[in-house]
Amino acid sequence: MSSYTISKSFTAEYSHRVHCQIINSDYTERGHTQPKCRHIHGHSGHFLIELISESLNPQDMVVDLVWLGWFKNFIDDNIDHKFILDINDPIFSLLTNGKTIKTSGEFPFNFIRIDKEESYNIKNVFVPGTDKVAGMVLDLHDLPEGPEKEYFESFFFVNFVPSSENLSKFLFELVDAKMSLIGVKTNRVEFKETPKSCATYTG
Repeated sequence: MSSYTISKSFTAEYSHRVHCQIINSDYTERGHTQPKCRHIHGHSGHFLIELISESLNPQDMVVDLVWLGWFKNFIDDNIDHKFILDINDPIFSLLTNGKTIKTSGEFPFNFIRIDKEESYNIKNVFVPGTDKVAGMVLDLHDLPEGPEKEYFESFFFVNFVPSSENLSKFLFELVDAKMSLIGVKTNRVEFKETPKSCATYTG
C-alpha cells in the first residue's frame, strides 16, 4: 500500500543516567568494563519526527509541518537543559536531596526535602490539549527565586529508565497523542543522542 511520509527534526540539550546499565567485556572495545552510562552525563539530542498518511489533505499535504510547533514548545519547556530522571532511580534521593511519597490527591506524589522540613507537590505534565501524561515536575510556586529554585527546576521526572530506546518511544507517544487528534499518524521517531548512535521507535 502506498503512503506519504514527512519529517521534521528537533534538538535539545539534556542530561540523564541509565542506572541499569550492565557491561559485558566480551563485546566491548579493549575489554571495557565501566558502565559509564550510569554516570550523570549530557547529550545534544536530535529527534526526527516522521508522520505518515495514505492520502493528502485538502492542502495537498500530509499536514503542514508548522503544526509541529507545539512539539518544539514542549521540548523547549520540559526537556531542553533538563535532567531527565527516572523517579524509580535507586539513588533518586541522593540526586535530588529528597524522597517521594505517594498521595491520593490531585498530584501523584509529594517530594520531601531531606535537608529541610519542606515538601513540594510533584505534578503531572500533560501533552498540550490531551490527557496524556508526559512526565512530572516539582510544583515550586512557593519557593523564592534563587539558586535553590533553579536547581529543583532542572529536573524532569519520568517513570522509566531514560535510555535512548525508551526516549524514542516516549517522544513517539507524545507526538502521536497530539497529532492523532487531527487524524495524522506518527510513523516513527529517530533519536540520536550522539552523531554516531541512534535509536528508532516505529509505531
